[in-house]
Amino acid sequence: MLTAKMLGSKGLKLSPVNNIETNLRKLLRRRVDLVASDKLNFQYLLNQYYPQQRAEIITLQPSIKSYGIYNTISKKIAYRQIISDFNRGLQLLKDDGSYQKILQKHQIEYSLPQPPWVSNCF
Repeated sequence: MLTAKMLGSKGLKLSPVNNIETNLRKLLRRRVDLVASDKLNFQYLLNQYYPQQRAEIITLQPSIKSYGIYNTISKKIAYRQIISDFNRGLQLLKDDGSYQKILQKHQIEYSLPQPPWVSNCF
């Protein structure tokens, strides 16, 4: 994992902030050259507040680090049925094209892996 100390030792000047919106504004005003952020959150903020400047932003590949997306469901309820219903509903959205339309509507460049979304680790 990259740390501030490691990045600083490579000659990068770091500018920690309390939220990603601040870094997005700094990037668009050319006060910083690079922002490390969660891609989906960053895309959402860019689309929501600065859609006209989307073309100015380049996403570097590969990612510094990747994280999975998880739903948390209490075991105190009928969680197996909820998981099954969720997976079935999500698959229906994918099958009829609704899922892709939602991603396109919000200009999200992301796709989930193929089912099963939730591992059977129970």
